[in-house]
Amino acid sequence: MSIFVHKVFGLIASDADSIARALDDALDLAFVPHESSYLGEYLLHEGADGFKVAVSSNMDPMYLPGDPEEEMYFHPDFPQHSVLISVTVSESVEPHINDVVSAIDSHMVVISRDAA
Repeated sequence: MSIFVHKVFGLIASDADSIARALDDALDLAFVPHESSYLGEYLLHEGADGFKVAVSSNMDPMYLPGDPEEEMYFHPDFPQHSVLISVTVSESVEPHINDVVSAIDSHMVVISRDAA
């Protein structure tokens, strides 16, 4: 039985689409566009055995001028990281995902890592 982790990477990038294309090129993933009032527009790949990758903006689409500034981003400690990659992956594949994301953006940060 595989142990899964949920990991969020922050990337300094111009847009989520270019990051999804780079992930598709590196990992052969098919992303499907989605939209929600909470996340806004995002791209999602759902693979076999619980493997998921979502690419989205760090900007909260519900933020309005006049709201507290710390509510502008999903991860306010990382405002310079405009694109988020959220991954649910088995621990055995995690090092490969880390290498791929690092190759896409050498300035990436791991924002969080939790048991899935």
